[in-house]
Amino acid sequence: MDSTNLYHDGDSPNSRKLGLGSSAALTVALAHGLREYAGHAQLTAKQWLSILVYAHRAFQAGLGSGVDIAASLYGGAIEYQIRDAQPAARPAVLPSGLNYRIIWSGQSASTPGLLRKLNSWRVKNSMSYNKLMDKMGQISAEALLAVRDDDSERFLDAVKRYARNLDALGQRAELDLFSRPHRELSALAIETGLVYKPCGAGGGDLGVAMGTGGNGINRFVDLAEKSGYPALDIFIDPEGVRTIRSI
Repeated sequence: MDSTNLYHDGDSPNSRKLGLGSSAALTVALAHGLREYAGHAQLTAKQWLSILVYAHRAFQAGLGSGVDIAASLYGGAIEYQIRDAQPAARPAVLPSGLNYRIIWSGQSASTPGLLRKLNSWRVKNSMSYNKLMDKMGQISAEALLAVRDDDSERFLDAVKRYARNLDALGQRAELDLFSRPHRELSALAIETGLVYKPCGAGGGDLGVAMGTGGNGINRFVDLAEKSGYPALDIFIDPEGVRTIRSI
């Protein structure tokens, strides 16, 4: 199984993970292949998602939301939630007029490592943790409503506020979620009239710049690349996992 394309300089001995969810992609691909080989087990999409999220967490000491599993399984933009400990996903359509580019921060981050440190801080600071997470959950719900209403400005405002609270969480927990590259890229986004946030848990890997004007995106990309942060030609693929038979 080859995940070279999910790494920066994947063919090089010094390759580094980009933060695209390579372990989740491999989990979904392998499990899907085994399922096909075993004779198309009759499972609903919801049941299959739960099984895959459980399996992936088992590899990561119980850590991870499973959103990367859902992204690999379904493809496209999705709504993802966990209710009563059960993951659920459904297709979504990003607001019209929204533009985005994915930027490589130049350094890899260990999501399980960050989550372990966050959980350790959470045990001793449950009130602060719950307050920040409740706020981020509320903002996520507002972003979801903006998506459903096809309102790009409300969506961008929610992303901006979410990034601000993610930064606050990192500072409280003494985690470098908004690492120096992410802060520099965030400053460039503000300069060009865009919204920026780290992808995933932060601390490195990728970031995303969003806006409604193509000129702002182009200027941001130009400034980011001059600063040593390459824009990657990767966009949302509408197709999830699929089987290609070679024999």
